[in-house]
Amino acid sequence: MLPGARTADGALFILDSLPEKPGASFSGGILVDPAGEIHVTSVQTVQAVANGFGLRNTGKLCIVYGFDLANAVWQQGLPFDPTGRLCCQLNQPVSPGDAYVGGIRVGPLGGVYVDNAAPPVPVGFSDGFSDGFNAPAP
Repeated sequence: MLPGARTADGALFILDSLPEKPGASFSGGILVDPAGEIHVTSVQTVQAVANGFGLRNTGKLCIVYGFDLANAVWQQGLPFDPTGRLCCQLNQPVSPGDAYVGGIRVGPLGGVYVDNAAPPVPVGFSDGFSDGFNAPAP
């Protein structure tokens, strides 16, 4: 499945810019920056495939916005255009009835929800855990 940080609603945090951020590393062949943003390109074609995802040779995930999902190829529960780019919808409000696939929210009208805002910076061990994990020491 796709690496990277997600919003509370299950949208992927993405970064669509050149050049890549310093400190980015590969996870499953996909370039992810230290904050958890997946490096993507919405204007370039697929050069390589890793774990079923179309990528550039640099590790950027190839995506497309606004693709008619009636013509999508569905693999791994995710929609792709015929060239192998992941079908996405950018900064759209999540519909509560939309499904999760591998922890990622996918809508039947626009595809995978993605967000290009910077993910929140973790502030400690208890981030993402219930308050029970942050109980004071006895």
